Amino acid sequence: MLRQTSTSFLSFSARRIATSTQLPRLAASLITRSQVSKQQQPLNTLRFNSTKATSEPAAATATESTATATETTAETPAPEEPLTRSKAPVITEYTYETIKSLVSHPDASKILIDVREPSEYLEGHIPTAINIPYKSTPGALDLTPEEFEEIFKFAKPSKDSELIFYCQAGVRSNASVELASMFGYEKLGNYVGSYADWALNQEKEGVVSTKEEALKEEEAEAKKAE
Repeated sequence: MLRQTSTSFLSFSARRIATSTQLPRLAASLITRSQVSKQQQPLNTLRFNSTKATSEPAAATATESTATATETTAETPAPEEPLTRSKAPVITEYTYETIKSLVSHPDASKILIDVREPSEYLEGHIPTAINIPYKSTPGALDLTPEEFEEIFKFAKPSKDSELIFYCQAGVRSNASVELASMFGYEKLGNYVGSYADWALNQEKEGVVSTKEEALKEEEAEAKKAE
């Protein structure tokens, strides 16, 4: 501070020495400034040290917080990865003709599943089809074999079998295919036209519906009982 002020003073004097009569007063002013600067220096040093002392605990606190966060992160277990399929399921789309062929020539490795509600199933269904309602029992295929049989009174479909779904118009059957694939079934089929298509084609061919067949069977049994 003294050196800088002295340089300023000498520069100032060089410009003014020829004409100025105030040199002694300027020199006295310079000395006064130097003394004030020296008196303020310890205070400035104290302020700096005080600031440094204050910042050190804050830095230490920040370091401790970082260490705690690191420890917490290390202790927190990583989230489990979602289950993934071993391979993509094979999905086959069925038509009236292929379903009709399956009904006429049953295949033990293929299971036809009606995913409509029980009341709809009783109104009429495709022959050989079993009823596993999608809406009221969406998690049926995720049950244990024992739980499944206790509820439905027949064995749970094996994952080695191909499950062929149908509903009324193809919406629930498509959703059932997706759900079954999530439960680990890899051989899947969807009768896109579903029961509406089946009933229409059966009517065209003059085939008696399941409901009519059931009514005839009931009438026949009633006559036998008489």
